[in-house]
Amino acid sequence: MGTMIAPMKIPITNPKLAARRRIISEARKEQRKHAMVVAIATAVAAEVAAAIARAAAEAVRLIGVPQSSKQYEKWTQNFAATKI
Repeated sequence: MGTMIAPMKIPITNPKLAARRRIISEARKEQRKHAMVVAIATAVAAEVAAAIARAAAEAVRLIGVPQSSKQYEKWTQNFAATKI
């Protein structure tokens, strides 16, 4: 048996193939950008939702929603008196 010659790597110079690779590369970059925008928008939406929840909790605290039936009864009477 003779000596084996390693196959040579020939650079691909096919313009159509190069163009396809460039398109795929650009598409991947755009997908990464889109994924980042979606992640940021999701984080912002979560922060807004948390702020709204805190504001709602503070509003409930300030309004003074009664905790017992006696408090509720008194609150209802006061509310009714205010309406009259």
